[in-house]
Amino acid sequence: MAYKKNSSKNFNHQNFINIPTDTRQQGLIDPYLRLGILNKKITSTLDVHYFSLAHQNNSGFNKITGSLGTEVDLLAEYKPSPVINLQLGYSMMFATKNMELIKERQK
Repeated sequence: MAYKKNSSKNFNHQNFINIPTDTRQQGLIDPYLRLGILNKKITSTLDVHYFSLAHQNNSGFNKITGSLGTEVDLLAEYKPSPVINLQLGYSMMFATKNMELIKERQK
């Protein structure tokens, strides 16, 4: 499965971080690691994303620097025929206090 950026500029499976709304034009760094097992009928991938702001951000008295959090995505695909593709996925976001701060600013 190719990882694609969708029209709302989200970069992960959960769409937890929206750019530029959440980052307030500060940019997002998203290095990730992908491990996969490929087969004609079954494909499994494990992605680990590490999110952080590209630039230091001042939000009132709160300086937001460093990590926003880590996301883990597990996806399994089964293709019993050329026209049928079944997917099962699980994602978990491990947000830091910094993630809470940027989400609070939207309220």
